[in-house]
Amino acid sequence: MQNLNDLNKMQQVQKEQVLQQVQNLESAGQPAPSKFSRFANIVWFMIFISFIVVISYIVISDNIKTKKQIKANAEAALNTPKIQEYRAKEARRQRELAKQRRLRKLGIDGITEPAQKNDLLNEQLRKKELAEQQERLASQVPEGVDYTSELAAYNARLKEVKAQKARRKAQEGNKGL
Repeated sequence: MQNLNDLNKMQQVQKEQVLQQVQNLESAGQPAPSKFSRFANIVWFMIFISFIVVISYIVISDNIKTKKQIKANAEAALNTPKIQEYRAKEARRQRELAKQRRLRKLGIDGITEPAQKNDLLNEQLRKKELAEQQERLASQVPEGVDYTSELAAYNARLKEVKAQKARRKAQEGNKGL
């Protein structure tokens, strides 16, 4: 029995030795990372991250500069003399169209001379303003007392009272007979 136990122990020791040899063979291809290799990996990682940050900053700042330049160029293009002249012509055209609409609205359509149009337009506008002003003044003045209607109402009431008196006298006279 003791031999059996010794044999089992020996087999166990041999298994452990074989396992250790297998582990040594497996790790022989990959040496354990040293402190320097760990430090080098961390440094490379930090360099990579800083490179990404710098590239991102450059891209974003370039984008902002490009937007500002585009905006400045657009404003410069819109403020050229040619564009200003076009805007002035368009404004004059719009004013003329508005004037024609007002003339049509007022019923003035057949006149071709601008001076006559302006005179008639101004005259119509003055008439319209005067009418509006008179309406405002009439609405502001409090309505006075209408004495004729009050007098007529008073006279009607007076006749009614006299008629009632006459009826009472007639009734009293009929009672006395």
